[in-house]
Amino acid sequence: MMNIRQSSVSSNPQEVKADQFTAIHGIGAGIENRLHSAGILTYQQLAELEPERIAAVLGNLIGMTPKRIIDQDWKGQAQKLNAETSQTQAPTQDETRQHYEMFSIELLLDEMNQVRRTKIVHSQSKAEVAWAGWNVQRLLDTIIKYAELRQVPVENSTPERRWEKLTSTLQKNARKPVIEALTPLHGELNLSDLEVLIEGMTKPSSVIKGDQSYHIHLTLDMSRVQWPAGQTLEYSATIYARDLDQARQVSIGQARGLTSEAEKLNIHIEGRSILVGVYRLEAIVSLAKHGHPGGQGFGLFAMLEAGLLQVY
Repeated sequence: MMNIRQSSVSSNPQEVKADQFTAIHGIGAGIENRLHSAGILTYQQLAELEPERIAAVLGNLIGMTPKRIIDQDWKGQAQKLNAETSQTQAPTQDETRQHYEMFSIELLLDEMNQVRRTKIVHSQSKAEVAWAGWNVQRLLDTIIKYAELRQVPVENSTPERRWEKLTSTLQKNARKPVIEALTPLHGELNLSDLEVLIEGMTKPSSVIKGDQSYHIHLTLDMSRVQWPAGQTLEYSATIYARDLDQARQVSIGQARGLTSEAEKLNIHIEGRSILVGVYRLEAIVSLAKHGHPGGQGFGLFAMLEAGLLQVY
């Protein structure tokens, strides 16, 4: 996981310098990091906050109550440090206008280190956006939307421009068949009917024994894929189970295969043994031209979050 901080840009950009809150009695490095992550960066900001608001920002820290913040006089200490700092360095007009916008990006990678799922969280609003695979333009659009950016450099940064540059280079240095093979797929994949079938039974089940054999059924809808003429496509499907108690995610089945032009494909995956618990099932499927990697712009991805599976 990685964090992105975006400060506002002025005619003379300067990075906002966060004050050292550990100079305040009662604040350690962990509390300082939480306050900074919440956008509370200066002694002045801390001094202006009510103890109840500070405690709410710190969340579930044990023993962190408004009374403790009052008893340790965070407000008074912050006011004093702010006065001392102001005497040595008066903030410029540009600095007072700057602020942080923070995002957390989570990438789910497969065994080949290809991105299967992207999730981005805007720290201030807590808004979450997720999609299957890796999409640079969607990532940028999400950051622009939630940071409310007014000016973003876009020259030579769109997927179309990068693709034009790549194909131009290949045309100079590679044979034409290679260029054709790298042409990205276009369209949209959709997943449905993620079901667990116990061996010997015809109806899907949401409860299985830990040592029981089972299969997973999944339907891949390719009706909106712009199928390349005369091409065979290769699909890759992975089923994940997310433990609701321990918040961990494991792969419980994978399948690969070839498919000719078709609107729908039924995928059957042999399930792996899984520990006792309650899980949320999730499927991620990629589609690419046979014999060529489908990652990062050349293939299509789809993601489906299904129901719960109880293992006893």
